Amino acid sequence: MRQPRADVQGQGAFGCQQGGLADGDAFGNVEALLVDGQHTLEGFHFSREHPGDVRGLSPGGNVGKIKQQNTGPARQREQNDAGDKQRLRVGGADLRAQADTHDQRQRHQPQGKSQGEGGTAFPMACRLGCVKAFHIGFSPFCAWIIARFSGLDKQGDSCDIIATTKMKEVVFMKRFVCALLAMLLVCGTAMAEFDLYIKQYPLSESGEAIINDVTFVDGWQQADDNNRVFYEIFVGSFSDSNGDGVGDLRGIINRMDYLNDGDPTSGLSLGVEGIWLTPIFLSPSYHKYDVADYYQIDPQFGTMEDLKELIELCHERDVKIILDLVINHTSTGHNWFRQFSSAHLTQNPDNIYYDYYKWLDPEEQAPAGRTYAKVAGRDLRYEANFSETMPELNFDNGAVCYAMLDVAKFYLELGVDGFRFDAAKYIYYGNHESSVEFWDWYIGKLREVKPDVYTVAEVWDGDGVIDNYLPVTSCFNFTASQTAGIIAETAGGGDVNRFTKYVESYLSGVDAISDNALGTLFISNHDMDRAAGYLTMASGRMKVAASLYLLSPGSPFIYYGEEIGLRGSRGGANTDANRRLAMLWGDGDTVRDPEGSTYTKQSTYTVKDLSRMSDSLLNHYKQLIMIRKANPEIARGEYKALAFTNTKVGGFTCTWNGSTVAVLHNTTGSDKTVDLSQATDIGFDTLAAVAGGGQAFLEGTVLTIGGQTSVVLR
Repeated sequence: MRQPRADVQGQGAFGCQQGGLADGDAFGNVEALLVDGQHTLEGFHFSREHPGDVRGLSPGGNVGKIKQQNTGPARQREQNDAGDKQRLRVGGADLRAQADTHDQRQRHQPQGKSQGEGGTAFPMACRLGCVKAFHIGFSPFCAWIIARFSGLDKQGDSCDIIATTKMKEVVFMKRFVCALLAMLLVCGTAMAEFDLYIKQYPLSESGEAIINDVTFVDGWQQADDNNRVFYEIFVGSFSDSNGDGVGDLRGIINRMDYLNDGDPTSGLSLGVEGIWLTPIFLSPSYHKYDVADYYQIDPQFGTMEDLKELIELCHERDVKIILDLVINHTSTGHNWFRQFSSAHLTQNPDNIYYDYYKWLDPEEQAPAGRTYAKVAGRDLRYEANFSETMPELNFDNGAVCYAMLDVAKFYLELGVDGFRFDAAKYIYYGNHESSVEFWDWYIGKLREVKPDVYTVAEVWDGDGVIDNYLPVTSCFNFTASQTAGIIAETAGGGDVNRFTKYVESYLSGVDAISDNALGTLFISNHDMDRAAGYLTMASGRMKVAASLYLLSPGSPFIYYGEEIGLRGSRGGANTDANRRLAMLWGDGDTVRDPEGSTYTKQSTYTVKDLSRMSDSLLNHYKQLIMIRKANPEIARGEYKALAFTNTKVGGFTCTWNGSTVAVLHNTTGSDKTVDLSQATDIGFDTLAAVAGGGQAFLEGTVLTIGGQTSVVLR
């Protein structure tokens, strides 16, 4: 269900004294959109009824400028300061130009393919010191109070401020109004004149924002390795090509321009460099994690020819494709299981399928912690730890090992680049040593077929257990993900230095253990509640979380829909479908929510909506992936955490092929200044990229970075 949004019409923005909010307070980012002939911002609405008060907000324009009267001392100070300064935006990144030709301030001036000027972000501060009031949704009463006592409605002029607010904002708004009224008693009704900068990218002919503030050096090429951004697609929920309501392979083919259009500098596609398809093999369930035939594509998803076409299209665009391979168990509908049951019914131990699955004699006691199911009408019991419809294969049987090896070889020869291994630690339940031994053999055999095969295992456990598997394969980092993970903690106002120290320790540990593994950060997947639900879109924390993990080395994984703030959480043991809801395209795609879903609080916006909003979450993801590509040191470099005294600002350096970049994050809602010389002796002199809701300025070794903003330095 689309959520109401706070609207502010006409004139007005409010300044308040700096420091009015704690560092941990995070505010959402303004998103610009042209709707029904009016300029709409996420959180605010500027009516064309007052064209004199709002300027330059047209698509592809520069600056939205709101002027207010100032009759107090602050106005005089402003006039003194403003004479020799102007603010410019080029390609979506702010530049502060000084009339003084001797000013040595370093400026961020990225170059894009578009010749037009892009949009703007919030200024470093309003002239009185602003709490970025435009990030806040005002209730009608609070808005009236502010307007009344600030003098904005003097002489009968209505400031036309209307807004809505969620109940959780009420307490904050009471504090805000009280603080503002107290300030006005001291300062009078003087309001500052300041420029409101809204990030505004140029638009394509179809109305999509073009990300044009990332610079690729001449001769740039995609590195041929696995240090790339992967995108998990839950196939049945992604895109429907034939109108049956179920996503399919043809739907993914049709959406390749969205995923990767083949031009890393176009600024239009998401730009992912790898795709992980959840199981596509014949299966009786909607999720397909109970395979009935590994050599047949489920008819709901398409054909083997569709898969071949998708693989070819991916490779044309330098996108790798990996398949979800479930080898721990099959469906009870698999022919192997039917043969297994028949062999036991006829008591024929010489049958090759007699020991294909783990089973117990009627008189045997089940091992502790394991679950067994019974074949209907028989005394045969088989191990089924996930579901009675998912019997577990017996890897003590060499025939099973080679049968599953043949499956993987078949798809490698078809052209896939690797596999995600489901439930990897359960090959031998409760026995990590034996499970690791199996994977060492299995993946070693795959490397004989394809030396650069990429594998990543689901070992849903702590770092100590995951370390056992890293010598043979990459593993998802579950410690850093989910609600309690360090990514969400940091995005919510936690210690950024603690995050960078953790990542440094994690990556150095991976490198020390293995030559075959990469760091693999993510925030959610198909088995978890979606990140937008607990990070919240309005707070801007989704953008911060994305910056934290996508601007880190290794192979991060995005879960489909994460980039548009798709929500979904499990309401009980049988509602995992809520985490796998239909992608919202906004263009008539007929894909539907999967069976068993009960979640109704869906994302506010569609892909179509967000692609047209310069400052949207979707465009933030696009920009981050472009930044990562344009600065290959981030994905591949040796990571060294930088220590700062301000715990809300943190960063690291990455060195690769003799080149070093620094990445710094400000997770707060206000501007912060740090002296780089306190953390590193590397002389960075160029702002290579700025991502997020604010701006950044580098003067010598002093970096000022806007709220909820990340920067790359060279």
